[in-house]
Amino acid sequence: MIIQVEKLSYEYSPNSVFAYHALKDVTTSVREGSFTAIVGATGSGKSTLVQHFNALITPTGGSLTVDGKLIVANQKVKELKPLRKKVGLVFQFPEYQLFEETILKDVMFGPLNFGVTVDDARAIAQESLIRVGLDSTFYERSPLELSGGQKRRVAIAGILALSPKILVLDEPTAGLDPEGSASMMSLFQNLNASGTTIIMITHDLNHVLNYATDVIMLDQGVVVFEGSKETFFNETDLHEDYGLVKPPLLELRSLLKEAKISFNAHTLDINILAQSIKEGKHD
Repeated sequence: MIIQVEKLSYEYSPNSVFAYHALKDVTTSVREGSFTAIVGATGSGKSTLVQHFNALITPTGGSLTVDGKLIVANQKVKELKPLRKKVGLVFQFPEYQLFEETILKDVMFGPLNFGVTVDDARAIAQESLIRVGLDSTFYERSPLELSGGQKRRVAIAGILALSPKILVLDEPTAGLDPEGSASMMSLFQNLNASGTTIIMITHDLNHVLNYATDVIMLDQGVVVFEGSKETFFNETDLHEDYGLVKPPLLELRSLLKEAKISFNAHTLDINILAQSIKEGKHD
């Protein structure tokens, strides 16, 4: 496991009237090379959990190990820079983090901060921008001139310029139109295929269905599910129990079942489902 969480707790504003336990004895893990979706209702602790992965915040109880780096409650974390290079955290609406006068300078900032030469930082930034679909015509443009989707790509390029082993995404398609959302998810899928471990917070179970391999579900700071995408969708009703919107494919399967039409009852692939209906096959 590239990330192992053991009885992790986090309390905001401890020892005050505003004290709030966002995480309560959370034990979970993330497989190296996986595309792990973290789901749950607003306020369930998703963002608080992932902020521990690069020690943006540290536990008030328990511990976690991130690619061999142990972080223990109430102990100061040493050598944070290597960890934060290894774990790239892309916040919701990351375009608000853009601050340089040109796109190229913005993406160069991270490598320069880690001691890379100007020439090498420029080359790294150019490669990262190409990876997110932005060519040389964008280099000298101001981030303020870009569309929302393009700004998001620049922000992601800035993280990729550090060559993270783990990429953490907090609602990465929020505010994007369907075309921009699909393009963004395709980018993350390609990064995952090239070996990057992807951890994605999302409310969109259709993204979970189409892209994730594993699922972690939180409710009120507690893990209520951990396992494969197939188990999550085929062997539980958690998406219904906790008020999440069921993906259209699962809605279709429910309608087919009610109509007593034979089909492959466990497929999560629309093409296989259609073929099974055509052939009258079922599990």
